[in-house]
Amino acid sequence: NNHVMCICLWILGEYCETSESVADAFDVVTDQLGEAPFIVQAEEKQAAEQAAAEAAKGPKLVTKNIVLSDGTYATQTVYSEPKIAATDLDKSPNLRKMIVGGDIFLGTIVASCLTKMCLRA
Repeated sequence: NNHVMCICLWILGEYCETSESVADAFDVVTDQLGEAPFIVQAEEKQAAEQAAAEAAKGPKLVTKNIVLSDGTYATQTVYSEPKIAATDLDKSPNLRKMIVGGDIFLGTIVASCLTKMCLRA
C-alpha cells in the first residue's frame, strides 16, 4: 500500500539518527528503488502487452467423457483460461513499481527521506 510505504519512509527519515542506522536505511531504500530511470522501459512495456494479448485470446475449451456414480457416461465441457499476471512477470521491488506506476507523492517522500539521511550522515 502506498500510504503505508509513505509512513515507513517518513519514519526512516525522521528517526534514523546513528550513522550506522542511517547507512543501513539508505542502502535498503536505494536497493528498493533500483536503477535511475524511473519510467517503464520499452522492453517491459512490450512484455506486458504480449502477456495481456495472450490472456485476451480467450478461454480454452476442454471436453472430457466422465463416468457418473450410476455407471453412465456423460460429457463434461470445461473452459480454462491461462493465469498470467503482469505482476508475475515484473520482478522489480514494490517501491520501484509504485514510483514507476506514477505515485508522485511517494516519489517526493522518498526524495525527502534520502535527503534527510544524507544530511545526517
